[in-house]
Amino acid sequence: MLDVMCRIEEDRLAFVADGIGAHTRRNELPSHAIAEMDPNEDNNPDRRVNAALPASFVGSRAYRAEHVADALALSTRFGPPQGMITVTTNPEWSELKEVLNSRAGQAATAVPQITARVFSQRLSKFMAKLKTIFAPLLYIIKVIEFQKRGLPHAHIVFAADPKLPVTAIDSVVSGEIPPETEPRLRQLVLKFMVHPDDHVFRADGSVNERSRCQRDGRCVFGFPQPITATTHVNPDTHRVIYRRRTEADRMIATYSPALLLLWNGHCHVDIAMSAHTFVYMFKYISKGPDYAQYRIAPNRNNEASPEELAAAAANDYIYARYLSASEAVWRIFGFDLTSKTPTVIRLAVHEPNQNRAQFRGSSNPGSSASSLVRYFLRP
Repeated sequence: MLDVMCRIEEDRLAFVADGIGAHTRRNELPSHAIAEMDPNEDNNPDRRVNAALPASFVGSRAYRAEHVADALALSTRFGPPQGMITVTTNPEWSELKEVLNSRAGQAATAVPQITARVFSQRLSKFMAKLKTIFAPLLYIIKVIEFQKRGLPHAHIVFAADPKLPVTAIDSVVSGEIPPETEPRLRQLVLKFMVHPDDHVFRADGSVNERSRCQRDGRCVFGFPQPITATTHVNPDTHRVIYRRRTEADRMIATYSPALLLLWNGHCHVDIAMSAHTFVYMFKYISKGPDYAQYRIAPNRNNEASPEELAAAAANDYIYARYLSASEAVWRIFGFDLTSKTPTVIRLAVHEPNQNRAQFRGSSNPGSSASSLVRYFLRP
């Protein structure tokens, strides 16, 4: 699967590099705008060659930048998100166990093609259920990540109208262990929603240096959480402090009972009551894929030809990115890495009569109406 995905990417990169380099696809101002520029600049066409990977190439910096801008546009139009959900793959889902039972000794990571399909189908049902619990929703942003963990997980942020009041949070989100009268929910919470006891200190009292949430002897996620009789908003941090009435509840990650029962796996739900938490939430949906530092090379941008710049842009992506089998299968199947509802349409912003046109090498760019002009001329 990895080899197939690498071949697909190499083919796409070759097409991009061919457009940037050999045939010099240029992103140019129209002729009347070029005439007003510095003549020395106009005599050096290579200076206007865009050697970066375009936004149409999945995983490029421009691709991520456009999706970040889309998410910010939604929050600007409808307000900051009011909730964030993280769901992860459960290797013990019945669909996966049915396949693995016939493959003794193999884990879910050994069948990424099955895991990807199961995760995608379950996530579709999950999104449909989410829309009924927090309805009506103004927007939903979903991002799929892999992060070298082998199995896919999703981050979802959403905004609802009307905004969920503090007094109603306990009806949809909980930070407590369910009573024994709800055995199924209690089992899921104790299995998937308990923060590990050795997250900071081991049983012998030593600091757990390998813990991902330990920083300077403290938990970055705030566990154990404070005991409180009511759910309220902290006036200093503007974060929701969920009701936790027993010592055991202090290590429970917040969840939605209805969503957890449906998902049957880790399903963390956090409600935001202030724009201050938007930065925290947005970090998780815009941080991009994993990269590896691989070399230090001199800067030759001023000397390099368009062909060399095109090859460098492709190599920077190939040698720096990390691709797992799960991500390879996910992309081969054509599943979305990110989605937004409602759809955001990007307009090419420019000054009057300075819309850009794409053309080949020495051909005439001519004139074409930009998406911004067409938007202004709409009926």
